[in-house]
Parts: sequence; C-alpha cells; structure tokens
Amino acid sequence: MVSVGIVGASGYTGLELIRLVLNHPNMHLSHIFSRTYSGQKLSDVFPQFPLQSIVFNSFDGADLNGLELDLLFLALPHGESHALGPILESFEGSVIDLSADFRLNDIDTYNATYDQHHESPHLNDAFVLGLPELKRHSLTSTRYVACPGCYSTSVILALWPLVQKAFNMDHVIVDAKSGMTGAGRTPKVNSLFVERSNSFAAYTSGVHRHIPEIRQEIKCSVTMTNYFLPIRRGIISTCYLPNQPNWSQTQLITAFQDVYKDEPFIRIVDDIHYISTAHVEGTNYCLLFPFIQNDTILIFSVIDNLMKGAASQGIQCANILFGDPETTGLMGFS
Repeated sequence: MVSVGIVGASGYTGLELIRLVLNHPNMHLSHIFSRTYSGQKLSDVFPQFPLQSIVFNSFDGADLNGLELDLLFLALPHGESHALGPILESFEGSVIDLSADFRLNDIDTYNATYDQHHESPHLNDAFVLGLPELKRHSLTSTRYVACPGCYSTSVILALWPLVQKAFNMDHVIVDAKSGMTGAGRTPKVNSLFVERSNSFAAYTSGVHRHIPEIRQEIKCSVTMTNYFLPIRRGIISTCYLPNQPNWSQTQLITAFQDVYKDEPFIRIVDDIHYISTAHVEGTNYCLLFPFIQNDTILIFSVIDNLMKGAASQGIQCANILFGDPETTGLMGFS
C-alpha cells in the first residue's frame, strides 16, 4: 500500500483527493494537513467521510520522513509550494504538486505570470509536467510531478493531436468556461451565490495565468477568454484555428483517433451533444469533438476541473509513479 499525505486537504481539490485515495485499492490515507481545521477529525468537519477517524494537522514544520509517507500531494494555492523547496528536497518519497509553482519551465515566466519570486528554482527542473498523455515516459523516471492547470489540461489535450501531426498552428483562439469551483473554496465576493447565480460572466481576456502553460506545450500564440458558469464544476473549452492545410473532416477525426487510440481517459465523440459537463462530472475523462466549419477548425473539449483538471489527474500520475495501471482507482466514479 502506498502511504499518502495531502497538504491543503480541506480545499475542493483536497477533498476530491481524499475521496479518491480512500477508494483506491493500493493507497492508504495516512496524513491530512490543513491550517483551518488543524486538530479536528475529518469526519467531524466533512460528514461525507463518516468512518474516518483521521485528524487534520498543521503542515508547518512537519517531519515528512518521520511520517513514513510514500507520496505527498500538494493541493495548495500558487506561491506556497515553491516556498517548501528544502522540505521537498529532503523528503524521501514522491511529490505531486497540483499548484502552478513547478509547471513552467522558465522561472522568469513564472515570476511574471504569478507576480512571485520563485524560491526553489534549482528544484524546478526536477519536476515533470503531470499530463500522462504527453509525458508518460518521463513520469516513469521521476518522483516530482507538477500537474497542469484545469484550463491548460482541457486546451492542451484538444490541440495535442495537431501538434503530433505537424499541423501548421500560428495562433489559436480559445473560448473557455468553468464552473465556480475553479475559483477555489476561499470566500470571495465574485464567487458568492448571489453574484453568480443566474449570471454568465467573463473574467479574463488574453491574460489568464494558464496561457503560458499552453504556449509551453503547444508552441504557438494563444488568445483565451474565460468565463464563469453558474454551475459547481466542469470546464468546456472551444479552440478555433484556421484550416490552413485544408484538411477534410475525415482527416481531422482520423488524426485525433490515431494520437489517442491507446489513451484510457480520452474519448473522441461524434456529436457535439456529448460535450457536456454532465458527461464528465466526477470522472477523469476528457471528451473531444473536432469539427470543421467552413475554413475553420473547431475543437471542443470538456473535463471536470476538479478531476482531470486536478485531483484524478494527480492519481493517474501516481499510478504511473508506483507501477499501477493508470486506470486503478479511477473507473466508475461519477
């Protein structure tokens, strides 16, 4: 059994990690960390876990090696993981970070994007991007993983087949919409029910923090506008780009099917009505619908932002690190 600790366990992503680890046949939830609920039992704070006597602790100053953990998940806001560099370096187990702190190859880009001074640049190179469909081979030979952002995951997976087929991409326009859990669990005026209920609002245009992650992997210019949907969870991203090679619909579909033919969590659908957050909620799936309209290629991508966009993708990466089939503990969730 893989002994697991979760830092930031009381956030939306942390709670999904708890659920997944508790249901994983080869994992044991050993320690959970939360400043807010330190000293309180998990079952007292979150009654959806009624049989769990495990207690939240503060992570400050924790002796990780003394806890005998095999795997540590970091479900922290950006800016907190990179400050833990010395602790992570001395830790003898594996680390899967779900924040933005180790996703970007270029430290200057990170500092500018997140208005931070990265405190562990020497450790940054050791982290592998936790997107198995792209980095599976590299994930087998590391113990440091940085999972991509939710928007990044949906967009990169939508465009990756075109990259693999050497499609000429100079610029991509992305229209992306997320459920409110994407704003995190910390209360903010803009995420209050009264502010968002019965409202459909844009909140960025061309400046979203996940754009550098997309550019890093796709190698082209990206313009992205982001919206909040008045729903709890899920992301729909639509990518638009010129059909410069004049591909047919058959060629487009064939390219996607060829690249993703062996991927257990990618499904190429043949009807736009499948591109619905309801069809991926609580799962690790990404559904893709590539389509040509006039001289434009449209690629629709839908994921659960808390799952394939965060927690379950982390579990998928953990399965690779510890030699389990990637689907272990991830099938049948909804």
